[in-house]
Amino acid sequence: MLRKNIRFVVGALLMAPVWAFAQSTTGTPVATASSASLTFSALEVGRAAAPQSITITNTGDGKLTVSSVAISGAAAGDFSAMNGCRFALAKNQRCSIGISFKPTVSGARAATLDITTSDKKFTVSLAGSIASTAPKIALSPSSLSFGSVNVGATSAVQKLTLTNSGTADFSLGPIRAGDGDLFDFQTKNSCGNTLAAGKSCDIEVTFAPRSPGDKTGSIVVAGNAIGSPATAKFSGTAVGSKFVSSSSRLSFAELATGSQSAAQSVTISNGGNAALTVSKISVTGPNAADFVQTNTCTTALAPGANCTLSVVYKPTAEGPKMAAVSISGNFGSMPAMIGLYADGKKPMQGGLWRGKDPISGKPLVALIAENGASQYLRDDGVQYFGWTANFGGKLDGMLSVAAADGLQGTARLQGTVEAGKSITAKLTVTPKTGAAQTGDLALTFDGAYAKASSLAAVAGNFRNAAGGATINLNASGVVFSQDATTGCVINGAVSVIDARFNAYGVKLSFTGCKGSLANLNSTTAYGLMTLDESGKTPRLMIGAQTVKPGYAISIVAERQ
Repeated sequence: MLRKNIRFVVGALLMAPVWAFAQSTTGTPVATASSASLTFSALEVGRAAAPQSITITNTGDGKLTVSSVAISGAAAGDFSAMNGCRFALAKNQRCSIGISFKPTVSGARAATLDITTSDKKFTVSLAGSIASTAPKIALSPSSLSFGSVNVGATSAVQKLTLTNSGTADFSLGPIRAGDGDLFDFQTKNSCGNTLAAGKSCDIEVTFAPRSPGDKTGSIVVAGNAIGSPATAKFSGTAVGSKFVSSSSRLSFAELATGSQSAAQSVTISNGGNAALTVSKISVTGPNAADFVQTNTCTTALAPGANCTLSVVYKPTAEGPKMAAVSISGNFGSMPAMIGLYADGKKPMQGGLWRGKDPISGKPLVALIAENGASQYLRDDGVQYFGWTANFGGKLDGMLSVAAADGLQGTARLQGTVEAGKSITAKLTVTPKTGAAQTGDLALTFDGAYAKASSLAAVAGNFRNAAGGATINLNASGVVFSQDATTGCVINGAVSVIDARFNAYGVKLSFTGCKGSLANLNSTTAYGLMTLDESGKTPRLMIGAQTVKPGYAISIVAERQ
């Protein structure tokens, strides 16, 4: 998402403690100003120069007030003032008046800043002009079209040329991705930190789509130059199949040993623009022998076509069961997983656990529910999703990794729960490219979460600090949120999935999302939620994943 950088010049007021207002005010104020003149240099007509400020200080014993701030003179319209001196100043306090210059015509521009205080009046001379030398940048061409490229492939390199046609060197700010499908277009450049006057450099762009559909992107070159920010747009069509399932999990009631459940079904569809081929469907996991799958996915699925996967539960022993249907095909580098679980008569160890991801070193929170659902959230939004079994203190988890940073693959957690307090497990992640990474994952149980789940307990209004959106969750489990920054409208539902450990299931749908998040529109995400009451302010912690690769939803919102 492109974030616009906006600078404000704000008057800084150092407030006295409350008791100071009861002291004597019979003394005399003494006002000083930090400067008698300010000079500005803008790059061109209509572009503002860097703002400056005048500081007013009271060195006397009485209170000082600033009664008026005004700009006069022939070019008064080219200057503006932001008055940060609206409160009385006690001894040794100060405030600031910010001044901006934005020329309407070329040539020398002059005005006067008049500051009237309860001690004296200050007259500050303001002068401004357009710089005699300045960098001037442009990108060419203004757009690149990559045509059709298969998902998982990389296009031929196309080049943009960044030119400085001005009369001064250009100090490059960040060359960054703009709005659009940011992760589908990659750039690298030879521009360095400075582009000399009259010189140019190349920016190489490739299109490496991760999911099918029409893709757009852009690049932004920003800095202190005429023509900044310089932008160019990208477009391309990603050709490939897209795996879509009607559900990411199937749950079965506990049955007597030797009996059989009714079949439950999942519809598998091709949401892409090329044929989808299923190469292998199998049941895997600790209790694979207790579930039997059949399917009609024996031929290639044309775009929009579907087939059916059915699963029957046949328990061979008492107790909770966990497995997954693994589906491989030409729709991605890792299998799609559909979780399978049965409640059982003996609940698994559930709860919330805290630790550190050994692969990245980042803090990690793990939510493990009694039904086997598990979710591991890193601080940077990367999430591991999967299903975890726990019998007799032995933990066995199968995870898939949802990340936009190339750490995509599968993982296996195996370890021991010691007295219900901690887990030490071996985490092995196989990235999309490169060698497998392995480390010890140590998680400590957080006792604050050992409380009963209740929709009434989590109901209320919560504010997402990152996006500024308010999330409303009512006592019936209905979720609504609208984020003004991303445009996303979220509707969803929360249900209790773990009666003992404050754990909830979440289903979220998205509409109205802008930029790269527009790919979430008309999709549904499933995940887990808990109420974090370990701090001063309770926080909702939500994590979910969608069928779209690279989109893991992380929401942390404080109760209002």
